[in-house]
Order: sequence, then structure tokens, then C-alpha cells
Amino acid sequence: MDQFSLQGAGAPIFPNLQQEGASGGHDVQLPSIAVFLQFKLSEFMVRRSALGATQLGVPHFRFHLRPLKHSKQHNLLRELEAAGNEVYYCAPAFHLPSELNDAFSSGRVSDRTAYFSPSDIGELPDDDEHFVAFRPDRSPAWLFSEPKELHYRTGESVFAPNAQRRLGSVPRRGPRDQVLRDLGDELLNIFERSMMAGVVDIDGERRLQLSALRRGRTMQNASRYLGFVSQTLFGCFPLLIPVGLSTNSN
Repeated sequence: MDQFSLQGAGAPIFPNLQQEGASGGHDVQLPSIAVFLQFKLSEFMVRRSALGATQLGVPHFRFHLRPLKHSKQHNLLRELEAAGNEVYYCAPAFHLPSELNDAFSSGRVSDRTAYFSPSDIGELPDDDEHFVAFRPDRSPAWLFSEPKELHYRTGESVFAPNAQRRLGSVPRRGPRDQVLRDLGDELLNIFERSMMAGVVDIDGERRLQLSALRRGRTMQNASRYLGFVSQTLFGCFPLLIPVGLSTNSN
């Protein structure tokens, strides 16, 4: 992932899916945990009238969740996480071009990004607008419109190979291509189950989309297949993070 260096978190740099497909693939150390990122844009709030100023003061950042009346993405991300994957909304804790340039050039974009799991956010109470407000120098973060405290995760806690993983995380073991392809199949199955459970609407267009994605399983390499399924159905960027490794060198 070109724009998202993980160097500052002490984790290995993972090539993005396009790079993997172009270069014939990279070995990923296993066992690994599947991590899915849903990128958000942060707003920089400076007015004391901002909803969230009471809890966080100003300035602070916030990002919006897609209202359920327009998209069931949040519900889908919760289903994806409940299946044993790590899933995070991630939003930058900076807003100026100079800050982005500094974070990128120093390999600290991950350090200066906030991560929130859908399970921490929980079920959205209605179809209206909701957002997460946070400050990088203060915890907790908050969910609005009705204030609810949220756990704030750092890049190091998400990406470091020896970080303590979430309790429900399912380690992935086996040959690299098989792990990626099986994970893509699992995402398709999760989406289909979500349709049958009413989490997302069932329509002819969705069924045709699922059929096309399944046909693509044998027409693309494993990385492209997983990336296409993940981004098309869940709007997420997939990564595999090695677990149980030490960052100490002898």
C-alpha cells in the first residue's frame, strides 16, 4: 500500500495487491491475521459549536459513517469482523498537505492515523447521520449523534507483528495463494449469508455481481481476486499481518 507506509509501526512493509500481481507475488509469512481497512477522510473541527467540542475540546478530528438508509456497509463490516477478521475504519489525524508530506516522508502515516473497529462502534441506532470524533492526544474517542465513548487504536497496536491480537482473530495458515483465495471465498460466503439474514438487500443486481465474482476466482491471481472481492463487496483494503513473530534481532 503505497500511500500507507507501515515502517513507523515496526511492521513489515506489505506490497499492495497491484504490485503483487505485477511482480508474480510475494511470500507472506504465515500464520497471519487478515486485517481489512476502510479508509475515511477526516474533518478538522475548530469551532466550539461543533458537536464533540464538549467532550474533546477544539481542535479535533471527525469522520462520518455511511448512513444505513444509503448503505449497509457498517453492518457488513461488523459481519466481516464477527467471522474472525480484524476490521478497522482508519482516519488521518492530520489535515494539512505539509503534514501529509512530513508523515509520508518519515514513514509515520500509520502512527498518525486513528483506527476504530466496527464492533467497538456497535450497532448504529438509526438510519440518520453518525460520526466518530477523536483527538490523537486524548482518549477516549466519541461516537455521535448520541455521545458514546470509543476505544482509540494506534497503528502500532494494529500492525506490529508481535502486537497482541484481538481475541476473536482467526490465524490463517497454509500456502500463500491458497490462503488468499480461500479468504476471498470466505468473503463471498459472508456476503451471501448477510443477504439471506437481511443485513443487506437481496436483488438481482447483487446476485449477478456475486456470480461474476465467483467466476473471477479462476481468472485472476489470488491477490487480485481477494482485493477485488474485498473492495467490491465491503469497500475494504485487505492485508495479511504475520503473528507470533519477534521484532528483536539476535
